[in-house]
Amino acid sequence: MQMGLKKEVNTILLYNFIIPAAIKEKMKKFRYFLFLFLSLTSIVHGCGMSVHIEVTKRAMYTFYNTKSKYNKYAEYIHNSPEFVQAGSFFPDWGFKCMGNDEVSEEAHWPPFMRVGAEYMREKYNNATLEHDHVAQGTIAFIFAIVSHGVADVTWHSIKMNSGFIRAMADLNFMNDFGEAHDVADTGGEFTLSHMSDLDYLVDKWSFPIDDLVEIYRRMNRTVDGKQIIGCARRAFAAAQANKRFGKHFFSVYGEKSPFLIEQSELYHKGGFNNMAADVADCWHELVKWFEFGSTNNIELCNTFRMVSGTLPKNRYQPSSNDLVNLLYKYSVEILKTIGYNIRYHEKNGIGTFEIHRELLRDPITNEPFIELQDDSSEEEESVKVEKYGFDQIFQDVPTNYEQIPLSSNKDSYNLLSSNMINETPFNTKCNLVPDNPITLNIPYSYAQFGHDMVLGDFNGDGIQDLAISAPFYSNIQEIPQTGAIFIINGKKSSSFKVPESTNILDIADKIIYAYNLHDENNNDPQSRFGWSMSVVDLNKDGIDDLAVSAPSFGAKKYIYSGKVYVYFGKKNEGLKENKADLEIYSEQDVLESDWQIEALGQYLSSGDVDGDGFDDLLIGCPYCGIYGKSRTFRLLHTGGVFAFLSSSDHKGNVTIFDYDWSIISPGDQQYEWFGYSINYFKLESMQNPIIIVGAPGYDDHLKAQMSGRIYGFEIIDKNPVKVFDLSGIEKFQEFGSSIITGDFHENGKKLLLVASKSETHEKKFPFYNKDWQAGAIRLIDMQYLKENKRLSDHDMILGKGLLALLHGSESFSHLGSSLLWDDDEKSFWSSEPFTYWESGQILKYSVRSLFDSSQAVSQESIVSDECLVGRERQARFGHKIIKFDFDGDGKKDLVVSSEHSNHAARLSGSVTIILK
Repeated sequence: MQMGLKKEVNTILLYNFIIPAAIKEKMKKFRYFLFLFLSLTSIVHGCGMSVHIEVTKRAMYTFYNTKSKYNKYAEYIHNSPEFVQAGSFFPDWGFKCMGNDEVSEEAHWPPFMRVGAEYMREKYNNATLEHDHVAQGTIAFIFAIVSHGVADVTWHSIKMNSGFIRAMADLNFMNDFGEAHDVADTGGEFTLSHMSDLDYLVDKWSFPIDDLVEIYRRMNRTVDGKQIIGCARRAFAAAQANKRFGKHFFSVYGEKSPFLIEQSELYHKGGFNNMAADVADCWHELVKWFEFGSTNNIELCNTFRMVSGTLPKNRYQPSSNDLVNLLYKYSVEILKTIGYNIRYHEKNGIGTFEIHRELLRDPITNEPFIELQDDSSEEEESVKVEKYGFDQIFQDVPTNYEQIPLSSNKDSYNLLSSNMINETPFNTKCNLVPDNPITLNIPYSYAQFGHDMVLGDFNGDGIQDLAISAPFYSNIQEIPQTGAIFIINGKKSSSFKVPESTNILDIADKIIYAYNLHDENNNDPQSRFGWSMSVVDLNKDGIDDLAVSAPSFGAKKYIYSGKVYVYFGKKNEGLKENKADLEIYSEQDVLESDWQIEALGQYLSSGDVDGDGFDDLLIGCPYCGIYGKSRTFRLLHTGGVFAFLSSSDHKGNVTIFDYDWSIISPGDQQYEWFGYSINYFKLESMQNPIIIVGAPGYDDHLKAQMSGRIYGFEIIDKNPVKVFDLSGIEKFQEFGSSIITGDFHENGKKLLLVASKSETHEKKFPFYNKDWQAGAIRLIDMQYLKENKRLSDHDMILGKGLLALLHGSESFSHLGSSLLWDDDEKSFWSSEPFTYWESGQILKYSVRSLFDSSQAVSQESIVSDECLVGRERQARFGHKIIKFDFDGDGKKDLVVSSEHSNHAARLSGSVTIILK
């Protein structure tokens, strides 16, 4: 929660105590105004205002780091936030406002941008620009307009069958694009403000009014500058309100769509990172317009070329004029109620909105009720959450909080304090991570360091090594989001010293980059190399190999076919750094079989499938498409699994269609996401191995969207044969989102753990409440998945093969996001990365603590053996969990990643190592 919000909360807390009746009546309106604000940000087309600004900010990071080539333009953007943030909104300025829909639509497309660039070339020369901040800001404003237009293409799924809102509609809204659009635009604002501080949002927006009117005039359009001002005012008010209150409305929209929560940042066709990379790519071409003119490139960049010919009328229409005017009015009232006023002034053709804070005063004495200080000067504080009559406004605040952190102090990384950690019915007293763990980081914003982690002995020394990925890192700034893998070799002695640097770029024993200076064919932006990893031995030399996926390979051409790389381990040398020994790709101009490959390698797994003693590669492709059983149309994102066996001696460059066998989902559903998770196991009593495949998008016959399903396949003579399936039955359950197996007690039986990371928990006495998307984990006795003992989808009750059911501790906590089986201790770890306001926690459960040693007895109230909460707010501690002997003392240490950590840079990610 931001420091500025502390004063709003404190003001409200005074409601039942010291505020006179006249002010109490005014405060009563606050709740009403706030709920009207829920719909305010959906008055615009495309992403919400804050989302557009966020996309521009992320694009700025990539573009600014390439400034050696585009130095002055990067500086203009960096130094003009009031113009950039206003420009990021501007193309939506006239929708449903005084009849300006058509002229507003035109600002989304290259013709408007081209005229703007040419006009600025005429008006200013380089000598003038060097000392004219307003001119620089106006150019930055046009860069931001381009950002908005580019982002809307993938967000709106324009000429994309599976763009962001289209996929969201199919998965969560029964294919209702309109409803999904409204939730995405508004809910995206609140999801963003909940996941990350928006303190970079400035309190001033500047519009080059005269220049905009002239640009429209050159397009034979007549626009009144006063109307731009009037329409933009509502957006500025909404953005400022979202900055201060938006996170508190997260639950209202988050509950409607797990896709929005889980995919808004990372989805490959319209997530924040994808849009930002597309924007930065387009800006490179925009520079050429400013430098050389636009005569040879009228469509600007690949994004607009892809949608060339698309009619503006295809854009989804938002709310009515009456509702827009009503919501605009109340956005201003929201701010006024707590002492904010919006002021406007104009000078030399530049119109500027500013927001100012004033004191709430006693109407009789005119004395202020509360001392209001400047946000930047405040110390880190917490404020107790009391019963003050406005509790529903803050309904997404975890119920097990005694206090909520209200600091934006970057020096402390928004650290939690121990008095904020309480017991819940489902775990013991949780503790904060120890004060001084080893925290590895990377000084690169949005890198997602720690997105995946695996162990393998890659150099054949008998000691396991640790591989950590950062799929959005790039060693070459001009090619963003290429990814990297960092190898930390296992140590042989206990003479360990804490490294002086925790920067992974300094301490990694080896770094494998996707960008290859010697192979331009592999230098693909947004490839996300390192998204998933698995340890195999495809060359059968007894030394572990590393398989790495780059599921967004081909993004620049909007193909997103994906690629999988395999690096062979070598005695004493480890993995190659420059070139993979095996590359698996897709030829997009040749559709073999029924497949359409998309995002190949979204999930990688391994196991000795062919029984030759060496681990084989299993590639999950949940976004792959296939023809339906009628073979008359293609199913999107139904998913598939492809196997590459060590016995087949794969090497060099091969296509995905060189697989040894593949599995098509038996469900034959669109957006089933078959292959989202994969687990291999083999019982000693079984002749053949079993592959369990998760399909969390499975739809229970259109009754419960995204209920999820798992399938079991026995591999008989290299032929997968389905032997069981088990489905979720609740809406948004995502049954099968994670799967692991482990030994059950000492008798050799297998325990299957299946996570449903967005399952809602309906609480009974004495709570009578529900935790939406809290998540759940089911522990299943594998013998009950055989014939004649089958568990039933609708009869999955404790005691009939279902040994235990664990529930998430609070709404949106996503229990089971990561699962780790510890075979040494016969226990498992699970994570809730979104609990404690996205700080995250991990929990350990011993099998022996769950069940009596002689007989499996189910328990409905289960206590974890250990619970650790991440110290950094909004870091999502627990994204991945693994155990690795980091210090070489022979004991496995706990290694946990936090994908949103700001430890070294904004949302760069970190990896915490807790020594045993």
